[in-house]
Amino acid sequence: MKLADFASIGFEVFPLGMGTVQLGMPYGVGMVAPPSDSECVRLLRIAHDSGINYFDTAPSYERSEFVVGKAFSALPEKPVIATKVMLPSPADIHPSDLQQIVEDSCTTSMRALD
Repeated sequence: MKLADFASIGFEVFPLGMGTVQLGMPYGVGMVAPPSDSECVRLLRIAHDSGINYFDTAPSYERSEFVVGKAFSALPEKPVIATKVMLPSPADIHPSDLQQIVEDSCTTSMRALD
């Protein structure tokens, strides 16, 4: 497979990424509990060693950001990791608070991924 080229932002990513919701919380048919941290790290590294270099996570995926960070924090060549910004209900957001909410969410995610 050919790598997708995001040269304008400095990334080359494999066209197949990996979602990690099921590594952080019960998810899907049967709501099966996620694997242990060590199994998650092993799976993520196997995927990375196989060429996948794009991983999707979110704070709402419970411990997903933590296991993704654990899997890749020591690697010299880090994959591209996408996460989400957690926003309160739109009715609770004042436009002047939005920047701080985004910064706080990003800071929390970066700590979990470290």
